[in-house]
Amino acid sequence: MSKRKAVADGLVSFLCLFTALLGILAASLGWLEAVFLAAILALFGAAALAALHAKANASLEHVALAHLLLALTGIALFWLNNPLGAWAWLVYLAIVIAPFLSRLRAPPASRAVEEATAAGAKTANASRHEAAEEGVAKVLELAKSYGGVLTSDVVARELGLRPGRARRLLGSFYARGLAMIIRESSPATFVFPSVLEEFPEPVRIVIAVLAQHPKGIDRERLASETKIPGLNYILGRLREEGIVSYRRALGRYVLSCFVHERGRRRGRRQRG
Repeated sequence: MSKRKAVADGLVSFLCLFTALLGILAASLGWLEAVFLAAILALFGAAALAALHAKANASLEHVALAHLLLALTGIALFWLNNPLGAWAWLVYLAIVIAPFLSRLRAPPASRAVEEATAAGAKTANASRHEAAEEGVAKVLELAKSYGGVLTSDVVARELGLRPGRARRLLGSFYARGLAMIIRESSPATFVFPSVLEEFPEPVRIVIAVLAQHPKGIDRERLASETKIPGLNYILGRLREEGIVSYRRALGRYVLSCFVHERGRRRGRRQRG
């Protein structure tokens, strides 16, 4: 409560207390004695109330209502010659302490702000968590469709993210032990072991070798490095699933995650 409001509270308190006290004292004392005693008590009482209101940061609306009720009660008791007797003091006491009781029931403004801020932060954190989990699910689904190998370029293109955001997203999988980095740039390439494990071992070997050659590799060299039978069948299957592309002009096989033009990928098929 500001100093100006405290002074105004003191003046209003004095007037209302004087009116209320006069309503009680006039019934038992002479007119002059009642006015003098009411003025003295109201002066000290108003100062005390103003100080207490400021210290408790009481609601000015509640204080004003209490003052009004106090004055009206005093006027009524004055005209009725105080039929309540000594009980009138208890009525006044209840009216005076009412603003403090309402203050106890209502949370402080600062606390309300803190609670609202905390609730907003909790909601924001929950939203970010949901968005992060949704991003994780999308990346894992994307990794399955690309044979367990993803580049930051693919994630940015497929999920509509900025390149930096895509790299950070893939980096979070590496930090959690869900992916391995096989190339840090040109482009940043990550392998998802849990996805590769869904393939038979010969297929995993072919994908692992192709992941080391972002510009592609011809069949003879691929056969030399993989040393597995049925290579043509495996390559045909991977091409059908859209995991491997064939660069006819160069005679090279390349993982589709290294193909920049989306149109170069043939019918990508989601693995179950």
